[in-house]
Amino acid sequence: MYKPSSNIECDVVGQCVVCVVSMDHQHLHHSHGHDCVAFNHQSVTSTCELLDSYLCESETTQLSPQPNWQYYDLINTQRLEEEQLFQQHDICSDFGHCSHLCARGVGEQCRSNLQCNLTVTTGSHCTANDGTTIGQCVCETDHWAYNSTHCIHTYSMSGMTWEWTTKKIVNDMCSVTFTAKSTSSLHFLLMTKEDFISGVTYYRIELDATSSRINRYNTESVRHDGTILTGNFQNFTMSWCSGRVTVAIQGQAPFLDWTDPSPLTIHGLAFYAPSSPDNHLFFPHNVIDSYFPLNLETGIKLIQIIMWSTLYPAVHFIVMRTNGHFWRLVKIFPDGSSTTSLTITFSVMALRNCRVLLTNLNDNSKQFQVGIGMTPDDVWIYDGHTWVTQVSSPSPLSTTEFRSFWITLDASTIMCGKEGNDTAIASYTDSVNIRSFTHVGVITHHGDLGYWKMTSLPQFQYPAGTYYL
Repeated sequence: MYKPSSNIECDVVGQCVVCVVSMDHQHLHHSHGHDCVAFNHQSVTSTCELLDSYLCESETTQLSPQPNWQYYDLINTQRLEEEQLFQQHDICSDFGHCSHLCARGVGEQCRSNLQCNLTVTTGSHCTANDGTTIGQCVCETDHWAYNSTHCIHTYSMSGMTWEWTTKKIVNDMCSVTFTAKSTSSLHFLLMTKEDFISGVTYYRIELDATSSRINRYNTESVRHDGTILTGNFQNFTMSWCSGRVTVAIQGQAPFLDWTDPSPLTIHGLAFYAPSSPDNHLFFPHNVIDSYFPLNLETGIKLIQIIMWSTLYPAVHFIVMRTNGHFWRLVKIFPDGSSTTSLTITFSVMALRNCRVLLTNLNDNSKQFQVGIGMTPDDVWIYDGHTWVTQVSSPSPLSTTEFRSFWITLDASTIMCGKEGNDTAIASYTDSVNIRSFTHVGVITHHGDLGYWKMTSLPQFQYPAGTYYL
């Protein structure tokens, strides 16, 4: 128990709960000078001491064991899911932290991981997890704090990087040290837009095998001749503050240094490297998907409980956006291995021309593409050389609602159908080759924005995936 703000007599604890809950809060406030949110109960004297704050509203307040006394929180039925999570955990039974108000965000004081996990989407923990010691909610070492409720995974990509990946810059970042490994080249765009969309201008930084350069749009501004990329992991510092664009090996003078007389205001960053398993890129912080946070499924949150005590972090189903210019690519398996059998389920909302790509890091010519709505009422299949199948499917896409589809790969046969119907709309079989694939990609063409929910590929979910290519 801890010091109450007023007392009320009851016969048993059950009547105490009825007494407290059944009272009108305005009347309670008028009579006792506070709103009751918790209480201590004395079983011998049948005394209820009403409290105007939860135990965990202050990290410095702890239970003080007293004979025959028990502390209780009142349940907020509108937050019943969160309340139950705390009540099922030993932080409630052992330390009295039973309310959803015990949840904490990044940078706030805490006593257990549960307090952080309930508020922060993923990648966080409490620096103290014993229920008594005061710690702080922090992001894991491979995450960074976007805000108090989101720890974002450090951005990295490896392997198949033959497509541009675009990111939005946050927290006014204009200089960053990153780690890269390449045997051939790494290219970057410093963009005036948060995504590669209409009206974007940019600085293009190219680090190649024998030379490096900074271009303002398509015009070379400064050049360095000589080998920079060693094929080993290297730390580079790139800066674009106040119109001065520089690139340096960490701790050395810049090998590229140019000041723009008419500086661009930079909001986005894009990455590109040739397809090679030896290409790697790691950005530590302050770059996020250009559409984040975007959740068209407002309010959807899945929280799982295992053995009534282990909390899995909250998973927000975020809708992914394609910008009409670049593929969004992920590995099918984390180790980049291939498969000849795969089923993909997804939903998409777009005007036209939504494409799903199945491809292999080692041989991109042996790809499959499924094109939905390339013309208003058709579904197409591409075999890596030509569009081999075109089947009529009236109005497969919509700009106002998500339409759901499935794609199944079985050896060298690919099929596409609509959710809820096992009959394929379109199919194709390669009678010569058995195809295997390492990557899946999605895109909307013609500069159109498309919104995707890749329900069977968690790699696409943000912030739990798409950290590597």
